[in-house]
Parts: sequence; structure tokens; C-alpha cells
Amino acid sequence: MLAKNGANLIVAPSAFTLNTGKKHWHTLVKARAIENGVFMIAPNQWGTNRNNRSTYGHSLVVDPWGDVIADGLQGEKVIFCEINLKNCHDAQTSIPTLNHDKNFEEKIDKKYNIIIN
Repeated sequence: MLAKNGANLIVAPSAFTLNTGKKHWHTLVKARAIENGVFMIAPNQWGTNRNNRSTYGHSLVVDPWGDVIADGLQGEKVIFCEINLKNCHDAQTSIPTLNHDKNFEEKIDKKYNIIIN
């Protein structure tokens, strides 16, 4: 919905655990960038919290084509990189996913107590 309303950049702060992050973090952030044709800024917590849960780190900046522009790897740091917002228009016109998706609206049938899409 953000991209459909003109967003060229989406920020998605996260706290992926170490195990889940290793398996899914890069893939999921790239997928969100590609399917929306936007830059994804994805800061992800790193380290071990007071509950002894380890988080993955690897804060990412991904372009609309799914290419990683910056990867924070592990540790605390600030990432600087340049982005060209024109790339969003190019990606969205080349891969027009935003024009071909379905808008789901929940409709509740009170008689049968079910949700209809």
C-alpha cells in the first residue's frame, strides 16, 4: 500500500533472531524491495539481549531490483550510501507488480460469521 501511494523508500526496522536471520533475512528484504519496486532500508538489531536472545544484525539497504547496496554485517555501526530514487520508477514500470496485485478487503458475513475476500 505504501508503494501504491507513491513511497519510493520503505523502512522496516527488525529484530530477527540469529538463526532465523541467517536463513531468511536477506531473502525477505530483497523480496519486499522487488515486489514493491522501492528501496528497502532495513535496520536489524545485533547482539545478545538481557533475555539471552541473539539477533542477527546485517542491517540492509536494498535497491528496487533486489541488489544489496549496503550490508551492516555484525556489530553496531552507521551505514552511509547513496540511492537514486529514479530507480524506483524504472523498476516499477519494468516489473509492474503494483498494477497486477489484488486489493483484499475483508467483508464479514454476519449471518454465517465468516470472512469473505
